[in-house]
Amino acid sequence: MKREKKVREKHIPTYEEQHNYTFHRFQRYAGVMLWAGILNVASLIIVIIQAATGQGEITFNFCFGVSDFLFRLLALIPYFSAGGEWLYYVSIVLVAMAFSAGMIAIGNFARLGKIKFLWMGLIIYTLDAFFVIPSSIWLGESQLGMWIMIALHLLIIGFQLFAIIQYYKIVDLAIHYNVLKGQEEEKEDERA
Repeated sequence: MKREKKVREKHIPTYEEQHNYTFHRFQRYAGVMLWAGILNVASLIIVIIQAATGQGEITFNFCFGVSDFLFRLLALIPYFSAGGEWLYYVSIVLVAMAFSAGMIAIGNFARLGKIKFLWMGLIIYTLDAFFVIPSSIWLGESQLGMWIMIALHLLIIGFQLFAIIQYYKIVDLAIHYNVLKGQEEEKEDERA
């Protein structure tokens, strides 16, 4: 007797399985701006420690390019170098915390599925990437430090693009399975 080969039926994922898989991937990458804000706070802590201990030149590790550039502009103001150092560091703290709070808020709203915030984070962080090069050149920082910051920016921008793609895949799934149409009908029934 010949053995009959069992033909495996190809499992076709249900809407729920496809949605949950895509939504999990979206959630994982949509909140990347939260981490960008947290890295900026970590950079702020490094700056404060370096300033307090007087260890060489202050470096702004993992800082947003625009805030790093702003710190360099503030350092050019004569008042900050002639007895007003405390005001300079207070300014750094305020600017860094404002940028961090904004990015953390954008990341949080993006994770909740607010596509406008996801696009906003992508645009802001892409523009921020353009401040990394002038700031690094101005600092006279090593080329390695500049390339690390550029790589970090590209990585975060890539994660945001991936999250946007996943968002639109979820929308396409809902359209394909007529889930959105069903929700609209339920809302109309509730209004009546």
